Amino acid sequence: MNSTEADSWEVWNQPLTEAERSQIISTVAEAIARRGLQTPASLLIEMHRPLGYMAGQGIILLTPFLAPLLGLERMQTLNRLLADPDTADELLLKLQETAASPTSEERKGER
Repeated sequence: MNSTEADSWEVWNQPLTEAERSQIISTVAEAIARRGLQTPASLLIEMHRPLGYMAGQGIILLTPFLAPLLGLERMQTLNRLLADPDTADELLLKLQETAASPTSEERKGER
């Protein structure tokens, strides 16, 4: 393996920074909350928690097929996110926070 190939694999192995992780998790939680799917999403996350690492490895396997559609950087970010076991806990906490806070539509209705 030459140095270019080694460098390209390093991107897959680098953990996300805390800022990147929290921004991605917040974006996902807000999208789930906008659709009102906090409960089903929480159940799915809890049920599939043990499969997170394997899903990340599956992303690597499917990258040649999905990268032209989604982009290589997105695939790498998704893999790095799924490889971290704390991601599920953080996403569940963020979903609970969004479920507890009133939405902008609920605040408008109170006025």
